[in-house]
Amino acid sequence: MAHKIFTFDKLQVFFKHTDYYGFVHPYNYMEWSSYAREAFFQELVPNFHSLCNGAIKMVTTAVRFRLLHEAVFGDRIVVKIYSENVKKISFDVIFNFYNLKDNQILGCGEQKLTFVDSSKFRPCLIPVDLKKIVLEYEKKDGLNQ
Repeated sequence: MAHKIFTFDKLQVFFKHTDYYGFVHPYNYMEWSSYAREAFFQELVPNFHSLCNGAIKMVTTAVRFRLLHEAVFGDRIVVKIYSENVKKISFDVIFNFYNLKDNQILGCGEQKLTFVDSSKFRPCLIPVDLKKIVLEYEKKDGLNQ
């Protein structure tokens, strides 16, 4: 069975995102990953806001990004998101960035999210409601994107 993919299509390149030569600076993709990740959770996890206000905290423990093609001022960017490596206390969120005008892949990245009980200062299980959604979007070994 194929995994689900979440699509975030609310990004547009402004001048502030570009470098001297007019190309999007790669660090913007890191920030946009966070926007897309938060939209993913807010849209799909019914009690996400209350989860965020409790003792269980979601901590980003690793970040990677690889630029494949350039984007420029005015481009619209679509982010496609899924999960991998869902464990007891962590999982990876995978991001693929595409240019809306030609569907060319711009880059790919990932964030490892780990859960911590802030009242006990130690790792804890992924909250059940959140894990249920993440498992629906998990890419298992051997499946195509």
